[in-house]
Amino acid sequence: MSITITVSKKTEQKIRRRAEVTGEDIGKIVGCLVDEVWDEHFPDQDKSPFEAFIGLGSSGRSDMSEAISDHKYDEHLNPHQGFGTDPE
Repeated sequence: MSITITVSKKTEQKIRRRAEVTGEDIGKIVGCLVDEVWDEHFPDQDKSPFEAFIGLGSSGRSDMSEAISDHKYDEHLNPHQGFGTDPE
């Protein structure tokens, strides 16, 4: 892919010097630099908008069914009343 960018004279000189020293193509030098710093400056750009919802309802507890079972059969609960707290 080809993209035209504008840089300052000072930066252009640095890029050209680097290309002379390393023998690399200017486009390759700039392309590698963009690849290296892209995620640092735009960390969330490639993420799915739904990633923020992953684990949203997770309590981190793996014993919830046991806890519900314990409460379900608690001697103080009326099995016909369910989990409500209002007396009948």
